[in-house]
Amino acid sequence: MPDGDITTVVAVDIGGTNYLGFQHAGVTHVDAATGEQLGFDPRIDPRVSGAIYEFLIVDGTERGRVFEVLRLSDLSSDVVVLDYLYDDFLTEIGGVGNLAAAAQTYFYSPVNPNVRVDEAVQVDVLNVFNGNDVSNNIGGMTEDLIYGLGMGPDTVIGETQLRGGISYNNLERLHIELGSGADDFLVESTHIGETTLQTGGGNDDIGVQAISGHTVIDTQGDDDLVTVTGKSGLVDQIGALLTLETGSDVGDTVVISDSADTTDNVGRLTETTLRGLDMPQVAQVQQVYVQARSGQFTLAANGL
Repeated sequence: MPDGDITTVVAVDIGGTNYLGFQHAGVTHVDAATGEQLGFDPRIDPRVSGAIYEFLIVDGTERGRVFEVLRLSDLSSDVVVLDYLYDDFLTEIGGVGNLAAAAQTYFYSPVNPNVRVDEAVQVDVLNVFNGNDVSNNIGGMTEDLIYGLGMGPDTVIGETQLRGGISYNNLERLHIELGSGADDFLVESTHIGETTLQTGGGNDDIGVQAISGHTVIDTQGDDDLVTVTGKSGLVDQIGALLTLETGSDVGDTVVISDSADTTDNVGRLTETTLRGLDMPQVAQVQQVYVQARSGQFTLAANGL
């Protein structure tokens, strides 16, 4: 059911910019304390409620058009200001002329911001906390599955096989925290996003076969062993930055094995890095998204 009729289309000057305004002469709203009042309900003004509202044209030549409410006019309570430039609307085919020719009904409603999420630019994070487990666990992960660690095994229901553990996909960040036991954990592969593995206390045995996204392994306390080598005895599948943090314990060991490689390789070892050995060199690309209604922004980066 429409909320009312647009009687006039006006330009509303805000900071030197003319925004599109719809006037509904004689519009009223009901205030819980004072009863019926002239003007639009002030709660549709984001400055008052912090909420987002939309105006939908219900009929006429502009039927189906949706505009977001920018604010209510400070000069007239029967004018709603929309987040749309008046001049742009004026030059549209039929634009203001069509609205002015005949009153058109409208409907306004609040907007759930969740429906406006652009999944492609969101950062999806999965946190797996097993830090309170004091037992010795065996587990591992692939690019889309975390298994073991006491979780249920694969099972079959009817003719459908269901994987045990935690299945995941389309993540940007994955964080796994192990407990204080002597854990045995195998990184068979990773997703292309960021992976962080904190192994907790205990004498942990960590294997890394392949990675596709930047990966951080923090072995934390006690004497730990980290072995980096693929299923075929190569490190060629270390396809992104692998960072190993073993802490201040003196009993930690890191083994990197490319022993099955029969080709001539070049490697470079420093105090903190190992490069080469057919491990891909991944170019670093930074993508910055500015999500805002308006205003000016200055972005700066050291060295640029």
